[in-house]
Amino acid sequence: MAGASTSVSFGGSNTGFLVGVNSGSIQHNEFHLPPERPESRPQPSTNVPFRRNRNFVERAGLLDQLDKRLSIAGGRVALVGLGGIGKTQQAVEYTYRVRQRSPDTWVHWINATSRAQFEQSIRSIADRARIEWRDDPNADVSQLFRVWLEDTRNDRWLVILDNADDAGFLVERPPAEQGLVTRSLFDCLPVCEHGAVLITSRSRSAALKLVEHDEIVRIDPMHEEGAVVLLGQKLGDDTEIAPLKELAAALEYIPLAMIQAASYIKRREWRSSVQDYLRELQRSDESQTMLLDGETDTVVMRTWLVSFEHISRTRKSAADLLSIMSLCDRQGIPELLLRGQDNAEKRRKFDEDIEALLGFSFIGAQVSSDGTTFEMHRLVQLATRKWRAAWSELNGDVEAFVCKLDDTFPLGAKDGENWDACQAWLPHVKSAMGFAPDSRDGRLRWASAMSKAAEYASSKGGIFMWSQATEMTERCWETRKALLGEQHRDTLVSMRVLADCYAWNGEYKKSAAVREQCLKMQESTLGERHRETLLTMSAIARAHNDLGDYERAKHMAERCWKIARKEFGENDGQTLQAMTRLAWSYHCLGDDRTAAELGERCCEMAAKELGEEHIITLDSMGALAVFYSALGESRKAVEMGEQCLKIRIERFGEDHPTTLLAMMNLADYYYHLGDSRKAIVTGERCWEMQKRKQGDNHPGTLGTMGNLAVYLRADGQIAPATLLLEDCVARSTAKLGSDYPITEMRVSLLKEWQQPTPRQRLRDRFRRMLK
Repeated sequence: MAGASTSVSFGGSNTGFLVGVNSGSIQHNEFHLPPERPESRPQPSTNVPFRRNRNFVERAGLLDQLDKRLSIAGGRVALVGLGGIGKTQQAVEYTYRVRQRSPDTWVHWINATSRAQFEQSIRSIADRARIEWRDDPNADVSQLFRVWLEDTRNDRWLVILDNADDAGFLVERPPAEQGLVTRSLFDCLPVCEHGAVLITSRSRSAALKLVEHDEIVRIDPMHEEGAVVLLGQKLGDDTEIAPLKELAAALEYIPLAMIQAASYIKRREWRSSVQDYLRELQRSDESQTMLLDGETDTVVMRTWLVSFEHISRTRKSAADLLSIMSLCDRQGIPELLLRGQDNAEKRRKFDEDIEALLGFSFIGAQVSSDGTTFEMHRLVQLATRKWRAAWSELNGDVEAFVCKLDDTFPLGAKDGENWDACQAWLPHVKSAMGFAPDSRDGRLRWASAMSKAAEYASSKGGIFMWSQATEMTERCWETRKALLGEQHRDTLVSMRVLADCYAWNGEYKKSAAVREQCLKMQESTLGERHRETLLTMSAIARAHNDLGDYERAKHMAERCWKIARKEFGENDGQTLQAMTRLAWSYHCLGDDRTAAELGERCCEMAAKELGEEHIITLDSMGALAVFYSALGESRKAVEMGEQCLKIRIERFGEDHPTTLLAMMNLADYYYHLGDSRKAIVTGERCWEMQKRKQGDNHPGTLGTMGNLAVYLRADGQIAPATLLLEDCVARSTAKLGSDYPITEMRVSLLKEWQQPTPRQRLRDRFRRMLK
């Protein structure tokens, strides 16, 4: 290096030069200093900005995988995962292990959050490594860093590119002057044999701009065992394992969330335990937000907020989609629910939005033959809703969400169609129950979605489904009454569906009262000839049958059938339904011959007009089999019952309530045919499924229970039969009341069974004589 030239002047009366050692010629007032001594080469070191975590919990095999991939020449790996999932912690631990194993390896930690942070990190590294020419104001320090990394004299190195969530500024090349080649910031990290690069990013799409597809390692939430270890370390080893498991599961095994929760508990350990925290966490979304971030933003929320804001700035449609997904149930979100029926251009934009959200690991995707569904961490959902609420955008998102639900909920559930699709939508409708829109139209769309889901749940059947259907229909009815009035057609539909729910639950009196009220309003608003009015009439006839009021049931069924036949014709489906209901009324009154004649006509017309597998046809077949059995034509009843059961199993499944009713009836036909063993096997199978599906005390379950006791007694199993009937009577009295006709019949039968037989009376008399 040539000696530097310096100009010196002396003030006052000083003239001339005082020379000690001259390294060059003296001209005028100019002289030359000796050449600068080059800086010594520093020893390899690390600039990792985090202390080693003494409570680090290793993910199974992850660090070994990193070591294997990064030990090869030019190795590169990107750790991709949700904010707070532990990517940086894994990288930090890996760097400490590298330095521990190989002290002659440089570790350069670069903050890649923004261009300014990146460039500042490079300058700091240049100073620490004493890179030549770094102080030159015209030098490109990033390219000086590249040259330094390529120099094999500088030993082996590892670069950590942390938080590379926006790869745009990293790969962007500045405009090139003519004849010159420019490099991006990322180009300053060369691929060479003695170096490796480890990247952390929330965004998979950003990572793919920096590494190849097979160089991405996805970081998922911790496994339960590791999560419990982490919480135990933070809270103390004396903490019980069970609540730690529950807390880890509640926080979805996200390390940052668990650390935040543990910190909260430790800060308040004088008044807060793990169980207390769990109770507060499970109380409501509001409590969860408060506990996760107190009154100010915490690391968890701030971590995700950075990504939320980036998505909102760069792709607002993706941010809107993320918010709608945050209102859904966290799992199994159907693509069709989010996208709707749209054109190719809208689908392309939707796909791009999904790619952006997948890239930031805010959502996951599952692709199957049934289509694509998405999932979202519960805590991310909560954070998203809080973020949107802070910007006063959540209300609009709620409205958009319920409109999507209403527009896309599959139709045909009442006829047994699209049940799989309906089941996929149901959890998201349940989620919508917690988010009521502000606008009148939004609330009506919300009620409409509730109504559709309730219709499916009640048709699908089962104690759990009926409970959900009842809750949704009650809220739908209240909403429509408030907004439309109690006599509006939609309000009356909700009222009729609610009565159906009560009936399925075995609440016959409650169901009948609602139906009677509904019929009065339908007759005054729609008229008695309207189809919906006739549906209610038919349902009231069934309600009277269920309650044992057979004359009123017959009167209503006959009225309904006559009107339907006159208005819609004899072969209309609604007329045939009314005809079956009338036949049931005759059967309940003991006129089985008339019931069978009506049933045969109805069955024949229904099969011809609607097909053998139509619900109306199946209902009429099931009724006719009952009538045949009552007439003593047991073989015909068995044949028809077996046919009906087979079709129902194929169409609705073995445990559907109507299938179980057909199975219960078939067991009875076997009994009347004299085959008590077959009756017992079929009855026991039916009873077990009914208990699981409908509950122990449902009227249908109790019906099979009582019948089974009869079959057991016929098979000679006297004691088990009596015990079973005693239990059935107790349950029937508690559920239906002592004055319910079926209860009275069972009580009478039990008394008869408990009376001593002639043989028992003779034996008792002989014993008394012996005494």
